[in-house]
Amino acid sequence: MAAGRSSEAWATRKTAAWSLYRQGNALVDPDTNTTLGYEAIYLGSAKLVQSGDPATVELASVTQEVGIGDRLIPCRPASRSCATPRTPQRQSLRGRVVSIYGGLHTVGEAGKFSIIAVNRGRG
Repeated sequence: MAAGRSSEAWATRKTAAWSLYRQGNALVDPDTNTTLGYEAIYLGSAKLVQSGDPATVELASVTQEVGIGDRLIPCRPASRSCATPRTPQRQSLRGRVVSIYGGLHTVGEAGKFSIIAVNRGRG
């Protein structure tokens, strides 16, 4: 993605709707010091204005400044999940909080609706 002086940017794919993200902090396992991944910071949305190579997209809404190095990710159509939530099987599993989203680079207190990352699970 490349951003101009206005609310336009250029993309290499012809997708109608986009989300904008910035790579955030590394999520590091405190037990093994292994990088598990990176936070994705949501910046806003964009829509296709003109097809071409590159295509022109217009920033529709933003939460903070968008710049060089930020990423346009194509939006997928909404899907309905048929999964039924269930209680997991009891097992001995210990994990630690790696990150609290928006927690200013510290692991401190989290609330009921906080988004956290833990160092256990499968992708």
